[in-house]
Amino acid sequence: MNFIHLLYLKLIKPWFPDELVQQRVKLIWFIWGYMPLFLIKIFPFKERLKIIASFIRIDWYILHGHRPCEISSIVKVLSERKAKLGEIMIEAGCWLGGSTSKFSIVCKILGYKLYVFDSFQGVEQLTLEEKEKSFDFSGAYSASKDTVVNNINKYGEIEVCSFFEGWFSNTLAKNTLNVPVRVVYIDCDTAKGTHEVLKGTTSNLVDDGTIFSQDYHINTVKEILHSALLWKELNRKVPAIYPLCHNLAQINFNL
Repeated sequence: MNFIHLLYLKLIKPWFPDELVQQRVKLIWFIWGYMPLFLIKIFPFKERLKIIASFIRIDWYILHGHRPCEISSIVKVLSERKAKLGEIMIEAGCWLGGSTSKFSIVCKILGYKLYVFDSFQGVEQLTLEEKEKSFDFSGAYSASKDTVVNNINKYGEIEVCSFFEGWFSNTLAKNTLNVPVRVVYIDCDTAKGTHEVLKGTTSNLVDDGTIFSQDYHINTVKEILHSALLWKELNRKVPAIYPLCHNLAQINFNL
């Protein structure tokens, strides 16, 4: 634990019990994670400023579980080019719609559709074995679909979003997508859910497609991502996996 974080926990956090207020306070440190967005040349400079301002507004009003540097890393890859015909981005796990709102803004500009998958019942219950190995987020991050839609209506671009409600085992893992997938963002907090998302998306990933996991700090998720058996099952070569900012990792098949 670094000194600044320890200082925050002891001297600052006790004064702000509300989680959204805590998130606003943390922006003092984390806002600089948006700096890479200034360098994305596909957007005119004024549009870059507008995007960053919109993201900060979302940070101010919607409680979420990511950091600005994580969003910047994903947007940087998505913004390497505009969408080709029918291409989509997938978000697997959206909580209150904070990251969804941000992605929807960029997707609209670049011409991507955003497919949002979530149970809207919180994190799926872990088995006892999983609980012993890693974090237990069972039941956490629950929000109704109406809440998510309302947040995106206020702060994002709802017209590019399509919602798929249910456990991943009944959506992504059960029905293979027949649309080209450019970017997948997984934030489901379980190895089982991660497996199901990969099962339903990797076969439709375009040649320069990329998968991101925001759960790389979870031991069971890390184990499955590095499992040669998993990638053999999915009929894919073992990808390169790069830890990025905070809890984010990039899964790349292009090397």
